[in-house]
Amino acid sequence: MSKSTNYALTVLAAPELSVGKDSIKKLQSVIADEFATIRRIDREGAARFTLIGLMLHRLKASLPRGQFRPYLEQMLPKVTFWSEATAVKNASLAMRLSLVFIEKAKVSTPDLLSMSGDQLMLDAGSSKPAKKLLKKLDGFVGDLTRTELLIKHGLTGVGLRTALEQGDDPTPPADPQMDFFADLAERVHGYREIITSRETLKRMTPAQLDQLYAEESDLHARFVKLYEEAKGTVQI
Repeated sequence: MSKSTNYALTVLAAPELSVGKDSIKKLQSVIADEFATIRRIDREGAARFTLIGLMLHRLKASLPRGQFRPYLEQMLPKVTFWSEATAVKNASLAMRLSLVFIEKAKVSTPDLLSMSGDQLMLDAGSSKPAKKLLKKLDGFVGDLTRTELLIKHGLTGVGLRTALEQGDDPTPPADPQMDFFADLAERVHGYREIITSRETLKRMTPAQLDQLYAEESDLHARFVKLYEEAKGTVQI
């Protein structure tokens, strides 16, 4: 454990941070409510991600051939601060997940037409056809988050990509070893996206930046050591 981690744990264990007996139940309730809110937000994110996939399919069908991918690469990074590759990847996953939704929930063309092409709402108001679509979406998402939905339907993995221009739909590798590597690499990619985000780092104080730097440096040093050990055991 790094020195910065030891320091952080010492600060959080300070006696003055504890609450009185009369406040413990209130604190417990607040914590539980916050976890419930996070879960609800995550679930809503999964539903929106699926709807975005439907909208992306409609946009792709509406644009002249060759203009869809440039849109993803030029516009999405501006609003998400993702790299071009990450923007395309997330759009691809949303589109694939929406195809699974259509298949699993038996979504029909009238269902899709119940929401206008530029509409993305989880509240259908008084529109019965739109309510029907959202009811199917609610059943498809269940209590799962976006990540859980992607895992459930086999859509996660670094090796997974969709050729958006050609409309190809390759299947994920069946090799368990490759699946293991893909899942691990996906996690590393997500971590890299966080610590190399200018916007994320701008939100931190100098002390927090120093702590994150120490954590990352310690982690890198440990990885290099384990990497050298592991590579020495590999038979090529």
